[in-house]
Amino acid sequence: MSTMTSAPPIGWKNFIARYWRKAPVHFPAAFRPGLLSPDEGFEIFATASRATAEKPGSRVPLHFFTGKGFKESDPRPFLPLADKSLEAYTQRLATQLPGQNFVLALNHAEAWNDSLWLRCRTFLQELYEGVGIPENTDLVFWLSRAGVSGFGVHNDPFDHLIFVLTGRKRFLLWPTDIIRAHPEVVNDTTYLGIRDQSLIVDLEPGDMLYIPQGYYHVVEGDNQPCFQFSLAITSERMLWLDWFRGSMWRAQEPQLREVPASMTIPLIPPQGGEVTAPLPEHLEQLTHAFSGIGSSMRLQVARGWLARLTSLGLGPPQERDTRAITDDDTLQGDSDNPILLYALGDSLVGAARGHSFVTRASEGVQALVERLNSGQRWRVGALLDEQTATWHWSASDRAEAHQLLTQLHRVRALELGSLLPGAVD
Repeated sequence: MSTMTSAPPIGWKNFIARYWRKAPVHFPAAFRPGLLSPDEGFEIFATASRATAEKPGSRVPLHFFTGKGFKESDPRPFLPLADKSLEAYTQRLATQLPGQNFVLALNHAEAWNDSLWLRCRTFLQELYEGVGIPENTDLVFWLSRAGVSGFGVHNDPFDHLIFVLTGRKRFLLWPTDIIRAHPEVVNDTTYLGIRDQSLIVDLEPGDMLYIPQGYYHVVEGDNQPCFQFSLAITSERMLWLDWFRGSMWRAQEPQLREVPASMTIPLIPPQGGEVTAPLPEHLEQLTHAFSGIGSSMRLQVARGWLARLTSLGLGPPQERDTRAITDDDTLQGDSDNPILLYALGDSLVGAARGHSFVTRASEGVQALVERLNSGQRWRVGALLDEQTATWHWSASDRAEAHQLLTQLHRVRALELGSLLPGAVD
């Protein structure tokens, strides 16, 4: 399909100046073709559903809601596993749930399709040049049939860019001051008393609606199936802090396991108020477990930073199954989405497509990545021969390079192919 329009009709710079974090705006018929087709969207739903069915207990962010209050239900009976099309699937759901509201939601849908991931990244590039890369960008799919949304009048802690693939949705939006005067409507589906004070937007395929973070809204459907998606853009400082705390715990947890779980400390008789005894052994061990936290956390922070730079906050694409790369293979990198490297002491921190890695600091590895980022096709053997001749690589250096190339292919930063005109052999 064609590439999506890369910006609203007024351009991202004007959009930021007029609307970002200020007011909602509706752009009718502005995105044709759109970010994806309904068939592509349905196939992503089906792929994520199959992953859930094949690996029970896997953390696939699929959710299914039913009834007027949109109560979350076990999604497994309602997943599109054998349905041949979007139309067949929605018809089955209507038969399974006669007269009932339903919503199937998938978070980070971009992670299930590399082509969609790249389109999202291209679409958001100029916006994020103006507002910065957020902590999280979540492409959320919503397949629903409902009247008034069971979530009621609510606001969200993120900015929304909303699109419809099939069907129609009506959005009613209110600024905070109106809701403050009518707190009884929050999370309620009864809001007739303030309906005439709302901004009403009828969203159809090809439209885009922007809802700023914190802006109150409710969604009305026409009881017909609707497939919509939104880019939820979260920029809350606490997310960074929570991520940092989690990284800190993971970095220190192995050392903390070695600290005895003592609940007592030795009783020391008072000697004029001055304590000269050393710290108890287990407290000394506890202190030692955190002695190297600066360097280990700097490494973790660098990995998170580069991963976000390469993904623009999007969920990274799913890794693919791949064999080990050999000297006989040919590889091509993506010059538009290059592999990033950052030197940190004796290590090189790298990232591509939202996935990070760490390798030994080496001018040879830096030169190798530079070649890959050129976008040319290279025969692996010839490429590594060049590095061996220039940087005097050993057999173990070459083996590490093969592992790195395999890892980069696994995260879709490199593609395999045969030698074509323009390739380097």
